[in-house]
Amino acid sequence: MGVALAIIAGSAISGVAKTANTFDWINYSSQTKDIDDADSIERNLKFPKLPDEPKTYYHATTYENALTIQETNIMRGSKWEGNYVYAWERKPNKIALNLSRAHSAEVIISFQTYSGFAPNPAFNGKNTDLSIFERLIINSYLPVRSCIAGDIHVSNVKIME
Repeated sequence: MGVALAIIAGSAISGVAKTANTFDWINYSSQTKDIDDADSIERNLKFPKLPDEPKTYYHATTYENALTIQETNIMRGSKWEGNYVYAWERKPNKIALNLSRAHSAEVIISFQTYSGFAPNPAFNGKNTDLSIFERLIINSYLPVRSCIAGDIHVSNVKIME
C-alpha cells in the first residue's frame, strides 16, 4: 500500500510540474500593458455634451392636461404605463393617434425638453397586435418614450389643436 501511495504521489507531483511548465509561455508584461492601455482609454473617454437647444416633441392629451402642463412646465409619467412620458418626434395625425390607442386625446401640444427619449418599444413589431402597415403609419411619426420613468421638465409648451 505504501508503494502505491508513493507512485500516486510521484505522478501527481510530476503532473503539477508538467502543468506549471505549460504556463511558461505566458508573457505577463503584455497582460499588464493591456491593462495600462485600458486605463488610458478610460481616461480619454469624452462624455456627450447636452445639446445647446432643447429638442421639440409632440404629445397628445386632454385639453385640461395641456393647460396643466403649460402652467407647471412638468409632464407627468403615465401611471398606467410604467410612469414613462410618451411623445412623438413629428406631429402625429388622427390616424396615427387612433392606431396608437390615444383615443381620449383632445389636443396635441408641442414642448421642448433636454430630457432623453428613446423609440417607443410598443411599436417595434415584437409586442404589438398591429399589422405591419399600421406600425409603418405610427412609426412614420417617430413615437418615443422617456428614457427614465417619472416626471420631466418641459418648456415652450404650445397647444397645437
